Amino acid sequence: MAVRKYDEGVSEVISFVMILVMLILAFTIWTLYAVPAGGERMEEIHTANIQMEFSEFKSGVENVWIANSTGVVRESVFMLGPDVSESGLEILSFPLTRASGKLSITANMSADSKVIAEVVCRPVLVRYSGVNAYTSDLTLVYSGSDNSVRAYGPSGNLLYVLPGSDQYKVFVSEGTKSENSGNVRAVIEYRLIDSKDSNYLFHMGVR
Repeated sequence: MAVRKYDEGVSEVISFVMILVMLILAFTIWTLYAVPAGGERMEEIHTANIQMEFSEFKSGVENVWIANSTGVVRESVFMLGPDVSESGLEILSFPLTRASGKLSITANMSADSKVIAEVVCRPVLVRYSGVNAYTSDLTLVYSGSDNSVRAYGPSGNLLYVLPGSDQYKVFVSEGTKSENSGNVRAVIEYRLIDSKDSNYLFHMGVR
C-alpha cells in the first residue's frame, strides 16, 4: 500500500513538471515569433500614420496663409511612437516595441534671414526622427523655405518629397527652438503673426 502511494506521488510530480515544461516552451515560442510580429506591425502602422500627420500639418499651414488667418491658433497632433492597440494584442501589459521618436522645431540658421513685423526670422524646420526596433528608421523634415516635406531612410537616403512652392515661405523667429520626444503624443501649436511679400511669419512650438 505504501509503495502504491509513493508511485502515485511520483506520477503527479512528473505530470506537473511536464505541464510546466510545455508552458515554458509555448511561452518561449510565442515570445520569439508573436511578439516581434506584433511589434513590426505596430511600427509599420505608426510609420504610415506619422507620414500622414506631417502631410496634414503641411496642408494646415498652407490653409492659414491662404486664408490670411492672422492671430488664430491652430494645432497639429503627432504620435511619436506606436500604440499597442495597433498590434491587435491589447491584452498585453508589456510593450512589444521600444520604438520612439523626437519632434523638433527650429529656425533654419543656414538660410537667409528676413525682418517681418520687426522680428528677425528665418525659414522654419520641423523635424521628426523615429527609431524603430523591427523596421527601418524614418526621418521627416518640413521646410519652410519651400513648404515641402522630405522623407529620409536610415542611411539618410531620400525616399520621397511632398513638394510645395518656394514662392511662399514660412518663417519663425531666430530664437525658435522646442522639442518633444519619447513614445508620446506631441502637439504643434502655430499662429500666423504677419506677412511681407509672400513671406509668412509664424509662432510655432511643440509640447
